[in-house]
Amino acid sequence: MKARAKTAESMKKINKQLARVDSSSTIAMLERMKQKVLEEESLAEAYGKVASETSTVDEKIEKALASPAPAASDALAELKRKAGLL
Repeated sequence: MKARAKTAESMKKINKQLARVDSSSTIAMLERMKQKVLEEESLAEAYGKVASETSTVDEKIEKALASPAPAASDALAELKRKAGLL
């Protein structure tokens, strides 16, 4: 219902503007409206992609912290060896 109400309101504005303007202004107005719709669709698609991400940033950080980098592991092993723990 909300979408239909917005559509009806938009159509009312369009028809009101069309009644007052010449054809070149109408074409320019329609091009601007078309661009606005394309932007809104792109934004909606982007939000959809973000929402469908399987892992959150927090999960990625936890995963990265859970598996130490090879260089860090090697450095830790070297320190342990030097300290006589290995």
